[in-house]
Amino acid sequence: MDEVDNLINGALKDIGCSFFDDEIVGLKSFTSDHVIEGVVRCLWACDPATKATIPSLKLPGNMTAKFRTATNIADAIKALGYKVEVGYQTLLYGNTAEIRRLFIFLIEKLPKETIGEQHKDLSPLDSLKREASHQLKQDLDALWTPAFCRRLRLQWDGRFWCPDEDWSEDTAFHAHPGLWLEGKLSIPNRDIPATVLEANSSLLSLDRITYGLSAALLESLLHRSESTMRSRPPLAPKPLASKPALSPKPDLQGKSAENELIEELKTKLETLLDQAAEMRNRVDQLRQEERELRAARIASEKTIQSKQSQMQQSESRFGALLNDPDGSLQRLQKFTTESEQRLADLEAKWDEVRIPKQQHIQELRQRLRQTDGVQRMMAEAVGMREKCGQIDEEMETKKVFVGQLQKELEKMGKGLSRSAYTKRILEIVASVRKQREEIDRVLDDNRTVQKEINMLTGNLERTFTAAEERLYKDAQKDEILQRAYRLLVNMHETCGQLVAAVEDTGHLSRELEELQDQIETESQKSTDTNLERLVNDFCQVRQENELLLQRLKMAGDNY
Repeated sequence: MDEVDNLINGALKDIGCSFFDDEIVGLKSFTSDHVIEGVVRCLWACDPATKATIPSLKLPGNMTAKFRTATNIADAIKALGYKVEVGYQTLLYGNTAEIRRLFIFLIEKLPKETIGEQHKDLSPLDSLKREASHQLKQDLDALWTPAFCRRLRLQWDGRFWCPDEDWSEDTAFHAHPGLWLEGKLSIPNRDIPATVLEANSSLLSLDRITYGLSAALLESLLHRSESTMRSRPPLAPKPLASKPALSPKPDLQGKSAENELIEELKTKLETLLDQAAEMRNRVDQLRQEERELRAARIASEKTIQSKQSQMQQSESRFGALLNDPDGSLQRLQKFTTESEQRLADLEAKWDEVRIPKQQHIQELRQRLRQTDGVQRMMAEAVGMREKCGQIDEEMETKKVFVGQLQKELEKMGKGLSRSAYTKRILEIVASVRKQREEIDRVLDDNRTVQKEINMLTGNLERTFTAAEERLYKDAQKDEILQRAYRLLVNMHETCGQLVAAVEDTGHLSRELEELQDQIETESQKSTDTNLERLVNDFCQVRQENELLLQRLKMAGDNY
């Protein structure tokens, strides 16, 4: 993969990546900042409109903004048509294979005029013009920055204006002394403003949600109270003062007793209604079963009637035959003779019609074969003419294409050593062919050895069977032969155990080689480096959360 890494490095140099001033050997030495810069420059070259959503080549210091920027970059990569799953974790903690695959895709998507532009020999004036036009294009495509943000040297991270990473104390003091003093007194970290703004927006949304829930709850309670007031029965008119007024206490007791009686009657009524519904369902089920049984009985009666009618017909026929057996036999013989005669007459008539028709069919087939042969030859001739015309058109097209390729080859710079790459590719192809031949030879040897093993195993089994039968017959008479029989059986079992042990050893050695290959594959994924990056980011997130909590506590104490 060194050749692929060299090609990727050359393409990244051509588009202006600045990290090659460091000691960069290959993709293994790329950090997350290098990966982000290379990917962003490729995206800018493929689609200049991405500068609006990804304005910076570096990741911000705030972890929230860092993950958001990485997610935006991953979405831009997917928009170009990258089929493999990619996310912020691929850009920040991806292994070498994933980064290599990603850069190969992006470099393939680069415009042709972008790659190899640096290899052209330009005069100083042309070089100055190109640099000036490039700078003007960058200035025109850059995001508009308000005056106060330029004075405070703030940068846009996608949602907020945040301080740059190279923000210095002198610059902050001269730009805005009040903000500098407030930051020195209350905020120990320069990246806190963006996070505080995001936290304030989250609190504001939470307050809105809480206010909305409280308003909805209050509205539901008011609606419920209004419905309760509306559902109350109207008050009865006051009775005339013809009787002496009773004390209010017995009236309340009577109302409570009446309410209890009403509730009890309601419960009993609900119970009776449930029982009635259950009985109604049961009656419906029984009626349905009755209808099904009635339909089954009617079908059975119809079947019985049809069987009885068939039986009566059969009995009448059998009775007629049994009443006059000799006459019935004569009638059957006569019917058989007449049927045979009719069959012979029909076959004779069929032969008279069939033979001339078959001769006519043979003549037509012979003519059709001759006609098909001529038509086939004519169709082949027409097809050959069409193929010749297509080949001529393809030749003309290929000649034009070859001329275009020659012109492009003359225009291209000769800085790349294509002969070396071609030689390396041929060496790889030869190595692959040699490995394939070696694999085929090993497979042939394995097949030969397996055949020999099977043949020897068969001979051994047959020999053991013959020897066992012979010794078993003679061992009943001689003790020495009995001992020889036992030794033969033990030797056969021991040999079988040895063969099984050899097979197990082969399986274990193959599994060991597979495990070693897996270990090498896992070691190439640089898991330790990614784990260290994750731990560092996790520690930074924890520190930012603690600072946010302190800031919120201070804000709560002030209020």
